[in-house]
Amino acid sequence: ARGRGTDFQVAAYENQILSVWMQHGTGFMGRGPLSSAFSSDGGKSWRNAGNPSDVGSDGDHAFIDLTADDKGNFHAVWLDKRSGEDKGLYSAAYDSRTNKWGKNRTVDDKVCDCCWNVVKADSSGHLHALYRDKSPRDMGWAFSKDYGKTWESGGPVGDFDWRIEACVHVGGGLAIEENDNGTQLHAVVWTANQFNPGLYYVSQKTKAGNWQEPVRIGGVECTLPDIAVSDSGEIAIAWIQQTAEGNKLFYLKANRITSVSTKAVLVHTEEIYPTHPKLLSLGDSLHLFWTGQVGKKDVWRHVKI
Repeated sequence: ARGRGTDFQVAAYENQILSVWMQHGTGFMGRGPLSSAFSSDGGKSWRNAGNPSDVGSDGDHAFIDLTADDKGNFHAVWLDKRSGEDKGLYSAAYDSRTNKWGKNRTVDDKVCDCCWNVVKADSSGHLHALYRDKSPRDMGWAFSKDYGKTWESGGPVGDFDWRIEACVHVGGGLAIEENDNGTQLHAVVWTANQFNPGLYYVSQKTKAGNWQEPVRIGGVECTLPDIAVSDSGEIAIAWIQQTAEGNKLFYLKANRITSVSTKAVLVHTEEIYPTHPKLLSLGDSLHLFWTGQVGKKDVWRHVKI
């Protein structure tokens, strides 16, 4: 159950590093409780940081994401079924001074069971979570203005009104751009709505509070997306395109994404099954990671784009 989509997570603030992962347990496919480890010396040594979840269950805790805020504390989100009925999205903050996890908070108490989540922090301490909602199964956005103590629903990211009672196994990507003009969120989302299926880019200036009209990047076969923004404002989006010849890995880069005319680049991979691309921004450079199979071996790959 600890495959791609339910990845181990790591975040850093200066030389402080936190990692969170899922253990084996009594949940679906052996999913279990969470564990974490903290390093205060850049990864040279580690200490047990405990379980972010405060429900004390060996059941299913999965689809974790992790970020660091501007004060050097950390925030995790994940799915569990503590209500007994529906999966919910919950959060907890890790205080790097006291080395303790705080009280769990509810981001959304009714979400899709099996899509990955994203949490990001901006320089003012505001948190932003992107996740697949329950009904409709559009991607939802929630935000916190008080370091995760309370969360507010921001509504759908791309209002596709996708009505389906099934697990779709596809999350989205979220990136934060900050400059002299303010803060802007960038997202990439996927829908299989019968009327307008496909992969879409959506942006939002947080002062306005409204998501712009989605820009279609590709069809429903373009899936498993991620997004990043460099310090200079260049946007990168990566995805897997499912074809008759197997999976193909694509990305595009642009300062503005306003139409499908933005040219996509095919990454020529030796792996027979590239999957789950992840994008990382380091200053003005953008880096693409993915996994795949070479023979019977699973491998990580990376290119600077």
